[in-house]
Amino acid sequence: MDIDSLRGCLSGEAALPGNPVYDEGRTVWHPPARYREPLAVVRPTGTGDVARTLRWARDEGVRVSPRSGGHSFDGFPVRPGCVLLDLSPMRDAGLEAKGLLRVQPGSRVLALAEALAPAGRALPLGDCGTVAVGGLMAGGGFGYASRQFGLTIDNLVEATVVTGNGEVLRVDADNAPPLYWSCRGGGGSACIVTEFVIRSFVAGQVTAFDIVWDWAAAREALLGFDAVIRSAPRKFDLKLKIRTTGDGRFLDSAAAGPQGCTPGTPFVELSGQYLGPRAEAEALLAPLSDHPAAQKVLIRQENYFDAVRELLPLPGLNDPAPPTLRPMRVASDFVEGELRSGDVDVLVGFVDALQHARDLWGGCILLEPADGAVNDVASAATAYPHRKGRLVLQWEMIESSDPHAAGTARLDDLLSNAREALGPLLTGGRYVNYADRMDTAEDWWSANLGKLRSIAAAHDRSRTIVSRLYP
Repeated sequence: MDIDSLRGCLSGEAALPGNPVYDEGRTVWHPPARYREPLAVVRPTGTGDVARTLRWARDEGVRVSPRSGGHSFDGFPVRPGCVLLDLSPMRDAGLEAKGLLRVQPGSRVLALAEALAPAGRALPLGDCGTVAVGGLMAGGGFGYASRQFGLTIDNLVEATVVTGNGEVLRVDADNAPPLYWSCRGGGGSACIVTEFVIRSFVAGQVTAFDIVWDWAAAREALLGFDAVIRSAPRKFDLKLKIRTTGDGRFLDSAAAGPQGCTPGTPFVELSGQYLGPRAEAEALLAPLSDHPAAQKVLIRQENYFDAVRELLPLPGLNDPAPPTLRPMRVASDFVEGELRSGDVDVLVGFVDALQHARDLWGGCILLEPADGAVNDVASAATAYPHRKGRLVLQWEMIESSDPHAAGTARLDDLLSNAREALGPLLTGGRYVNYADRMDTAEDWWSANLGKLRSIAAAHDRSRTIVSRLYP
């Protein structure tokens, strides 16, 4: 591999092992991935650098694995035997006429919210501040405004891409429509996007809220959450999280849990936002906020940026990964029906096992809406196919730092048994941005997989770009 020939034509950097740039590029959020050894790390400054890297890789017969620079839960982009293309230096973002946001893939969610706030505009963005827009768009892009405005990909107007064949193209509904289709949830399988143009919306005042419930009433919290979401208008968005706490049961080994928790007791939290005034939000929240099990209720009316910032989840997800971070496995399912008492028992039992089983290390379940405007789009209209789900169910499982620990396989059984017990409540689809080792490409793209593979074959004949399309 002749890295010097690439260095000679780049504006950015290309580094081999032993170079600080190499180590910085592979130091990702997922701890085990930090020890994987790519062939080299390339940090481009723009579209030209990306195109030159892909052409060079094609000629050299090596593969390129792109990362936008946010947190991949499984550290997938860092691959041995491949060149890691670190797009994190490409983070320009600017709001243009008609509310169009022009943004590079390395720009982070919190920076985008900050750029939109002065104009009183919003986007459905992921709720983790350091997620980069390139990775967010590759999978779909849920956020607190998705019920009203759809996924982030549903608001993509056009994109500048570099195909695996090394071509630079501007794609939209009229120019190279198959590639445009693949850019909306296709996992970066056929091309690498170097610039997005995304439609934003007038936001105005936002009411954000956070409610903590007593763990003893966790079943009631789940049923109440589901009832509120089923009847709430699209401007209302709400997430439910139940996570373990205590020494050895929390994601960050330097803490025992979120602020205000009782270590050793799962922490039940409902958080969200309403695109409207506080009084209307309070009326919608009343079944949850006025319940005797509600231990803490915070409701505040503020601008969009402040709401996004204050709704960020655990600090370990948003800061540069602390050395005390423990490995976390994340899986997903789409919930189609109404939660019943038996379903709630399964979810609470899953967290209870993570909290108390001696051979496990803790974790979380998270439920967020996947309906509203998300369901208005046909399943075949974008590469993202999951347009019939009501909720996204996220399973978070802390793993041992020892990959050979017995409990690692035990998690497979715990998750499989929970899914089997939930049965027809689940659609069978899974979200590629929460990719898990038990998932397949069919789970992520279902009926759209064949089309996605055909597009990738046409625009990346040598399979230069590493993706999740193939085992």
